[in-house]
Amino acid sequence: MPGNPLTLKHFIVRGRIVQQYRDFFRLIQRVRDPSQKIELQSWIREEFRSRSSITDITSIESFIIHGHIPTNWVQKSILAIGSGVSALVEPWRADSVAVQSEVRYCQGYAYAKYNDKWKISPDSRAPVRFVDEDEELAYIILRYRHIHDLIHTILNMPTNMVGEVAVKWIEGQQTRLPMCISGSLLEFLNDETAMNEPDLPINTLPSGERIFTKDELKLYDGSSVKRDASRAFVTGEFNDGGLVDDVSGLSLDDYLGLAEWSDFYKKDYTFVGKVIAQEEAEKKSAEKKTFPPCNSEWNKQRHRVWCTDKSGGINRPWVGVPRKLYYPGRQERCACVRTFGPPSNEPLAKTKNGDLGSRHLKEYPDCPPESDSCYIK
Repeated sequence: MPGNPLTLKHFIVRGRIVQQYRDFFRLIQRVRDPSQKIELQSWIREEFRSRSSITDITSIESFIIHGHIPTNWVQKSILAIGSGVSALVEPWRADSVAVQSEVRYCQGYAYAKYNDKWKISPDSRAPVRFVDEDEELAYIILRYRHIHDLIHTILNMPTNMVGEVAVKWIEGQQTRLPMCISGSLLEFLNDETAMNEPDLPINTLPSGERIFTKDELKLYDGSSVKRDASRAFVTGEFNDGGLVDDVSGLSLDDYLGLAEWSDFYKKDYTFVGKVIAQEEAEKKSAEKKTFPPCNSEWNKQRHRVWCTDKSGGINRPWVGVPRKLYYPGRQERCACVRTFGPPSNEPLAKTKNGDLGSRHLKEYPDCPPESDSCYIK
């Protein structure tokens, strides 16, 4: 069509107008007063003409209104039942069959799962702000941002700095856009510490486990953690009394049933963590009261740890001194240690140096033993 080329932009904008007009038309159908309905329809028609470069609102209206065939509940029921019978008789018909096992292996399902995993949505992207006097171009740029999220999904890349670098580099190879190539090369400047972090032993992690970045860890605030229902699986008591982590006193058959449930979940579900037993949680709570965590701060030159009477969130009448606390099979951490009175585990002992005699403690190198603050190189 000379003088009116059908560009991609034209089709995108036209599709958007059709969708918006369809939504408005459905709202109009809810208005019962005929005069109000005509007035609203006329106003919407003029509004779309003034806001869009597409002027053939009449053809769009014809497509939406005159091409629409209303159906009542009887017809809808026949269509639903007929589709169900067709799905059973001819399960290869995609127009009749829509089951969960099919839609799992599609882009839409993967995108929805990705959004749930990283707690984002298509509306998480900021609006386009720097496109002057061209709403249609701004809309296309916004759609590009949405497509950018789909590439995140395909590559299974998080929305942190490392994920953005990888996705922008792939986009740069595909689109040759300077924004993508320069963004992938300069993204590291947004986080100076990323260039200085030591290599982590990712390959040494057990199967099914991985190291999370700081941005990923912020997404896990504990709000999705549920209660242990192991006992309830065999007793059937899914109430406050039955949802407990104590499985003592069950029969041998019950334990075998629990083992079968465990094997089932390991096979069909992704391991995301485990609930620590109540006894173990109480032990760790008692340990934190005896050896409260230190305060800490990092900079490019060194790392500082120090103690106060509230460090680690434990209020106490003493400050303590920083020490390395280590247990077999666990990563060492900084602990504030009491320096007076008997040991916490031997209240009748005659020693008066607090918990400094614990075999699980080490002094920090080049730090005065009595100082409440240490610098670590």
